[in-house]
Amino acid sequence: MADKGYIKIHRKIWDNPIFASGERFDRRSAWLYLISHANYADGEFMSGGRLRHVQRGQLFTSVRYLARLWGWDKNTVSRYLSDIEVAKMITVTRTQGGTLITVVNYSK
Repeated sequence: MADKGYIKIHRKIWDNPIFASGERFDRRSAWLYLISHANYADGEFMSGGRLRHVQRGQLFTSVRYLARLWGWDKNTVSRYLSDIEVAKMITVTRTQGGTLITVVNYSK
């Protein structure tokens, strides 16, 4: 049945020119973006002159960046993140330098 199990999708799907058309994301595409761009391992990176620590299943980004990428306005992105946070799909931590999104149950 099509409603059981899972599929593997390579993170490079976003590099395919067929999907890089610049069209507006829907909510499902935004979710796939978040889970595919979450870190697969703990790590560190520099952002805004500060060393940032991210754990497996986390993505450090900004609402402004997601709005530009997804073709949404900032309020729509904020509402979407709030909606999926209420649904316990993510947690959101806003910082001065950006937004830390943690995918709940990422390892599952």
